[in-house]
Amino acid sequence: MLGATDDRSSLLAALADACGATGFTALGDATVLATSHGPLTTHAGLNTRTGRAERGGPLCQRIFGAVVDHSCLCTKYRGHEHLGHRCEKCGVLVAPASVRGERFGHVALVVALRHPWLPEARVAQLLVLPPRLRLLPRERGDIAHDPDQQCREFIAVDARNMALPMLLMGGTQYEPYPERPAPAGLTALYAQLIARNETARAMWSRAPEVVREHETALLQASLDALFGPPTTAVNPRGRRLRDLLLAARERSDGPELAALLLAAGLRAESTS
Repeated sequence: MLGATDDRSSLLAALADACGATGFTALGDATVLATSHGPLTTHAGLNTRTGRAERGGPLCQRIFGAVVDHSCLCTKYRGHEHLGHRCEKCGVLVAPASVRGERFGHVALVVALRHPWLPEARVAQLLVLPPRLRLLPRERGDIAHDPDQQCREFIAVDARNMALPMLLMGGTQYEPYPERPAPAGLTALYAQLIARNETARAMWSRAPEVVREHETALLQASLDALFGPPTTAVNPRGRRLRDLLLAARERSDGPELAALLLAAGLRAESTS
């Protein structure tokens, strides 16, 4: 237990030093809700048939913004002239795709959990990191790692196939759709947490206390896995919040570090 406390103190001290803070307190629920653009209610990422992000999922375009520059999801509104307009059909705001590195969502936990790095704090509302920031810079735009790029490729193939001449007789060769790898990294960890939270929510009102305690323990384990162990050991293959925070610290990327601290539910304290 003492070792875990030392590791936690070392990690928080390293992060505080990187952002010029004296320490951290837990982010309040009001701040989470004011920062978020909407609640995540399903663990589904990209639809297996359409290749588009599922509504309310960890890649939702309503919450995190448009995948394609200046286009809503249903393409009813496309182009600079519609910038800032929210589509009444699909609900997606017409904006640059870069907003997917800025907009947060949140998960409303069915029961308040212990903060993995601040044991005295409780987490009831958890900010969800923008999709772009869940990847290292070298992975962004890479179809093997970036689900947003996978979605863009699917949309592009869809458009090219739709443009092919419609022949009554066979003969048109349609371009195959790209493979969609299973969710990985932080997006997969968010999906696991959301799935566990929704399972618990569905049974919570009628479950006996022993079942609630079991579900709470499973939900806590999912939250701990999302954050990662509180150590300063760098894991170049890791994509947990801890790994991305330490990577941003190594790059001296202040804005990204600030966003990751919000996703970790940490508010920086300063003497000024």
